[in-house]
Amino acid sequence: MSHAARVRAYYENNTRLFLRLGKDQGTQNIHQALWAEGITTQAEAVNYANQRVLSEVRRWGSLLSPGEPVSVLDLGCGVGSGLFFLDTHYDGPARFQGITISPTQAAIAQQRGKAVADSRVQVLEGDFLNLPETGPVHVAYAIEAFLHAADAARFFQQVGRRLVKGGRLLLIDDFLSPTGAKPGLSAEQQRWLDDFRAGWLAGSLLPVEEVSALAGLAGLKLVQDTDFTPLMALGRPRDRLIGSMMKVAGSLMRRSTYFQSLTGGYAKQQCLKQGLVQYRELVFEKGR
Repeated sequence: MSHAARVRAYYENNTRLFLRLGKDQGTQNIHQALWAEGITTQAEAVNYANQRVLSEVRRWGSLLSPGEPVSVLDLGCGVGSGLFFLDTHYDGPARFQGITISPTQAAIAQQRGKAVADSRVQVLEGDFLNLPETGPVHVAYAIEAFLHAADAARFFQQVGRRLVKGGRLLLIDDFLSPTGAKPGLSAEQQRWLDDFRAGWLAGSLLPVEEVSALAGLAGLKLVQDTDFTPLMALGRPRDRLIGSMMKVAGSLMRRSTYFQSLTGGYAKQQCLKQGLVQYRELVFEKGR
């Protein structure tokens, strides 16, 4: 089975459970809550990454001629929650497109779109390593999706071809820290990284320097790099419970795709705590 097929199966098996059991306060986001300054609720924390994208959409909207729509592309959009957030909060003319590898996620997103009057959201099933025709794009983004890419270089090539000159790509995801990228890790550290990669199907868990170099080959320059790791809530009671379960039944848990996600998430927590991985926002701009 190819890496892409494994990622598709992972979300086909897990999406409805993620939505049912996740703590997203009804936002239907399948990504990390970030507790930035001034945030007081779980819903705000889960939408913080979407707010970052919204700021870039608004910036682009201010640069375009009156009436010209901002074109936005979500790479790995899940059930479209980020796109619907943008559609609700951005008043200017816009076109919001999303790509998900999961037929189940695409169907849920399309059903949500039908329930929203005058929705500007379009979600397609597809692979972001083989993007369908999208038209020129001003803002592209991937929240906890780039990590799944089997070929990071091709990811940037695909996005670079769609972005207009000056267009931007935002990646909000996990990256190897300088410590995690060094040779000579302890057996325990290497095990946590291996478990994270296996549990979350992380084909592109890479250091920022390597990611920046690959993006550069596609004409994209890193213009902003922000560490969001301090904004994460680590060691929650739920995480401690999963850790205890892994000690007793770790091998059995890995046989279930849902529990695979939990074991991968717990390994990620250990990687973050030990400074092996960082959760960052990288912003790239296409040359003018």
